Amino acid sequence: MSFDRNELFGELANKIGAEDITDPFELIRKGDEQRNAGNHGKAKELFEKAIATAKAKAERLETNNQHRSAAEMNYARAIANLRLGNTEAAMALYSKIGTQLIEAGKNYIQVYKEFQDGALLITLGGLVYILQDRVNEAREIYLNFINELDRMGQSGEIQQGLDQLKETLWTVGYIIKAIQDVDHGSLQSAQHLISKTIKPNLKKAKVAGLEPLLNEVVQYTLNYFQSQIKLPKIEIASVLPPEMVANTIFEMAMDITNNGEGAASNLTLTMDIPPELELLEGKSSHSIEKLDPQGNATFKFSLRYQTSVEEDRTFLIKGQLKYKDMLNNEHVQFIGPLELEVTAKSKSDEFKKQLNQLKEDFEVLKNEPIGEKIPESVVAAIEALSDQIIKDVEESIEKSHFPQAEFGLYLLRQIKDWKRDVTVLGNFASRIKEEVTKLEQQYAEVKLEEAEAKHKQELEETVDRINKLKDEEREEALKQ
Repeated sequence: MSFDRNELFGELANKIGAEDITDPFELIRKGDEQRNAGNHGKAKELFEKAIATAKAKAERLETNNQHRSAAEMNYARAIANLRLGNTEAAMALYSKIGTQLIEAGKNYIQVYKEFQDGALLITLGGLVYILQDRVNEAREIYLNFINELDRMGQSGEIQQGLDQLKETLWTVGYIIKAIQDVDHGSLQSAQHLISKTIKPNLKKAKVAGLEPLLNEVVQYTLNYFQSQIKLPKIEIASVLPPEMVANTIFEMAMDITNNGEGAASNLTLTMDIPPELELLEGKSSHSIEKLDPQGNATFKFSLRYQTSVEEDRTFLIKGQLKYKDMLNNEHVQFIGPLELEVTAKSKSDEFKKQLNQLKEDFEVLKNEPIGEKIPESVVAAIEALSDQIIKDVEESIEKSHFPQAEFGLYLLRQIKDWKRDVTVLGNFASRIKEEVTKLEQQYAEVKLEEAEAKHKQELEETVDRINKLKDEEREEALKQ
């Protein structure tokens, strides 16, 4: 069966004139009003009526191969079914709607040379396929018709407006790219084309009732984004050497780790290094293209503070890291300021020298008599403590844990002073005096308690003897 353009359009015009094909949409609108007002029974009645009305119209239109109008009626049926919670029925209708729109678009382009309306209908059909998760089918349709338009442009069938026709179809391509690549920029491009090219032409193509479909597609894509978006979580750690000595080369590093679920891209690390510090190796700015989840990157810098002045200096280093997430949003993380304490002399050598001197002092004091008033347990505790601290300080120096080493040296000086006060000066350091006094008091209290207990026991025994004698005397008196 063949149609010419006038017959097809005449039939559509007759249908539109004979009955208002937007009636089902009006029923849905009224049903929404009733539902919002809390009249759920009335709303259900209106939605069911919309389904019945749209179904009858769609079947008549399908019989006449009026694909465009049938698609619009089936879309009304789908919306009303969704309002009633009939998702399965709605999805089945979406499948039919997509096919009908594409068939209508083919007719408009290939038979009647209505290229603009045809491209619009094919675009809508592709978007419906996307709503059904039929992305690959939508992509195939999109590519086929882009190629078909190019062919028709080259053959002269399309004299003008080719770019505008392709731009309409790009909406499908942008949505597909947005979904497959989780590309927010593509979604924005699709939204721009929907507002600029598609929505203004819906009425002209006589599919104004399909406008909510466009909002569904955008919302569907946004919801998909929410389920797929995985953001990076960048943590930056500075790795500083335990000791930085003037006129020597020391190395620092910035360790960057992505502990998030998404990749970071276009990373640029920039460090602001004071001019007094020579940058011998490395660069003040580093870039990497991508850092995957659980990925790590380390940037190293070899520095030197060259000076003829024997003094300690503290330098502040600042920096920042820029990167983008999968949505192309740019992030900036600031670093520092980091304190670089550069010493004129090596702390390790200085601490070893101090420790060796203290060990020599302890050897001198070790065999000196301490005095009878200090209990042997206190002497043994002091000796054990000093030996342990010496061991800990040696280990701290070896590992360049200088704050711990410095505190240990402080304690050793205290212990040395206690010993010196006792052995050399012949008197007691205040802390030792306190400990000894405390022990003496405790001993005196123990002794007093023991004496009191003994006295009490003797007193009780005496009372018992007296009472016993009294009892014996009473018994003897009674006998007499």
